Amino acid sequence: MNTIDELSKRRTILHLTQAYKKKDWDTFFILVDGHRKQGVFGLVCDELPPLMYWETLGWILQGESFYNEELIRFITNEEKDLSMRYLMMSKDDRKGFKKLPNTLTVYRGQGIDADGLGWSWTLSRDMAVYFANRFPEGEVMQGECKKSDVIAYFTGRNEDEIVVPREKVLHVKSIEKTESKRIPKDSMFFKNLLPINGPNVEEIEAGLKEARRNRGKADTMTRDIKMLDILIDEAWKQTS
Repeated sequence: MNTIDELSKRRTILHLTQAYKKKDWDTFFILVDGHRKQGVFGLVCDELPPLMYWETLGWILQGESFYNEELIRFITNEEKDLSMRYLMMSKDDRKGFKKLPNTLTVYRGQGIDADGLGWSWTLSRDMAVYFANRFPEGEVMQGECKKSDVIAYFTGRNEDEIVVPREKVLHVKSIEKTESKRIPKDSMFFKNLLPINGPNVEEIEAGLKEARRNRGKADTMTRDIKMLDILIDEAWKQTS
């Protein structure tokens, strides 16, 4: 990693720490790289008020292609008032949800060797095919669920996503097999996410621990951020 990247990471961590100390959660999560939002959410979720918890979780879910066990724990967290889960949806999503029929036909695109069925489905068969095609060998699943069992409905990215517990989807069957020619089986896509230059979850966690230890002490972060700005400017001049 070059000097500018390292300095920028340090500056981002300071901005994150500053937002954390002020409980400015909107700024805090905006500063976190997309693929790291889930991990960082896990670091601070116990400190979030229910409104911010559910709104932020909805934001994170819409950026995820696959729901892992940690996300499921977040969605089913009874300590955060499950009656407020509707706040994961935007106002437009909630309006759209009200118009849906009481019984829904849902689809899911997944790998042919997927371990069980997930919580993320779609009302669009075409979208399910799209997701199935992200795997070298995929399949499209079809099922039915009750509207009353749906936890959230997301229309962002035109995915018509339905979030519903896997056991609530009935009459599940495979309706189409796919074989993607766009992504080779040995592609790094299936091994690791592309590296991002921003701070990783462990580095952010270290910054938050430092902030917790220094509660009540004089805040020198603004000064430190300005110093890093100067150092980054100087580093850019040396590369030009």
